[in-house]
Amino acid sequence: MKEKLKNLFKRDNKETVELTKEELEFRDKFEKEFYYKTVLGIITTAVFLVIVFAIIFFINVEGKEDTKVPKLEGLKLHEAIIALQDKALYPKLSVKNSSPKDKGLIIYQDISAGSVVRAGRVINIISSLGGVIDKVGSYEGQTVSAVEAELQKLFASTSSDPVLVIGQPVEVVSDEPEGTILSQDPPAGTEITDITEIIFHVSKGKEQSSFVVPTMKGLTFEEGLNKITQWPIRFRFIVRNKRENEEAGVIVSQTPDRGISVPWTTVVEMTMTKPERYTAGLSFGLLEIVIPSSPVTVPMSLERVKNDGSREIVFTSRTFGGPTTIPYLEEIGNRLILTVNDVEIETFTVRVQ
Repeated sequence: MKEKLKNLFKRDNKETVELTKEELEFRDKFEKEFYYKTVLGIITTAVFLVIVFAIIFFINVEGKEDTKVPKLEGLKLHEAIIALQDKALYPKLSVKNSSPKDKGLIIYQDISAGSVVRAGRVINIISSLGGVIDKVGSYEGQTVSAVEAELQKLFASTSSDPVLVIGQPVEVVSDEPEGTILSQDPPAGTEITDITEIIFHVSKGKEQSSFVVPTMKGLTFEEGLNKITQWPIRFRFIVRNKRENEEAGVIVSQTPDRGISVPWTTVVEMTMTKPERYTAGLSFGLLEIVIPSSPVTVPMSLERVKNDGSREIVFTSRTFGGPTTIPYLEEIGNRLILTVNDVEIETFTVRVQ
């Protein structure tokens, strides 16, 4: 065979030589054997590589152990990453706004703590960016409605819970246009660490600065109380025993005198004589309280709760606050409840004097 191959390839390529039948058959046979051996070699090599890769893959897969997913929610980001690494797990991080107190903490993991997974598993986690705003803004000079619209738009755009809410505004007499925010609490720049309520002091506009003192002298103390509470006037009752030619239970003097124009800050003092004759089971006295001062008038009411549980209003008024004394003649055991601006300031049980 070697001799035949030698004869085939030693010929000069430039010469045109006719091969014998035997040589032609040998060449065809050789070419076929070479083709089949080449294809077989390629297939064998490919199968070998597939087997090698499969072995490597299964060794790699079978070599990974089961592991438990740690609790990540509530951890700081770097703590969560370390916890995952300790369990041979990998994080896929996303971020979003949430509560200010959660800033920098993990607030979500897609596989719950304690779940058993293969080592190398990717765990999706979400870290909080905190609130949409982290400090109180400056709102002075704006209107409450404008600030409300601004905050609603801000929180709606992020789909996060509001962290700054507007409380009941306090109205203040001022030269500024009505509705203008004069001051705020907390002030601008205050850090927001949780849901924060902001209170605005809002201009009520200009208001009458004085009043004409009504006539109180000569009225019974019940009539005087009903009359003085028709206005937001600061008042104070003083009680003494009656003197000669005076009636019991009547206002005998007042300061300032009637008909005088005085500022709203003026306290009208009324001196009355102590009642002497009243039905057994009743008690007379003075309810002495200090109402928190306010730059504007706020609603005030005195309610009577009887021994049988029934309730009735003694009077309603408006007040600037300050020291106040209210005379009463009530059944023993009755309760008197003074409410200012929807807050119970004083609850008093009538006792024997």
